[in-house]
Formats: sequence, structure tokens, C-alpha cells
Amino acid sequence: MARAVVEVDRRLSGSVEILLLNKFGPHEAEGRGFRDSIACAPERGLPVLMGVGRFNLEAFDDFAGGLAEVLPPDQEAIRA
Repeated sequence: MARAVVEVDRRLSGSVEILLLNKFGPHEAEGRGFRDSIACAPERGLPVLMGVGRFNLEAFDDFAGGLAEVLPPDQEAIRA
């Protein structure tokens, strides 16, 4: 996982339009994993799209501080 995080961070400094992650999972909820990458992406003007499971929703809400937008499971909403 650590190597993947390093690679994602390296690529975020390049020509990227979005950070797309599978989920905000237990590692991120505990302050590890892709948490710093997720936090840095908006600072670089990048949207972040990821899933958040019910077990990590409270930790994600604390992390996001009200800045996250919940999208319906709809292609048009996601693309917009």
C-alpha cells in the first residue's frame, strides 16, 4: 500500500484531472493510506471521487469537515 501511495502522489504532481479512488477505507479512517493524497488533491484543484462505506462514514465526515458532496449512483451526476 505504501508504494501505491507514493506512486499516486508522484502522479498527482503531473497532468491529472481527477483523483479516483476505490474507497475511503479503514487505513484512511485511521489516518494512513491515501488520506494525505485525498487532502492534497483539492489544494491542487483536483476533484476527488471515491466510495465511502458505512463503517468509515463517520471518520470520513470528520475528515472532510463538511466539504464533501454526496452523489447519487447516477452516471450523469458523477460526470457533472
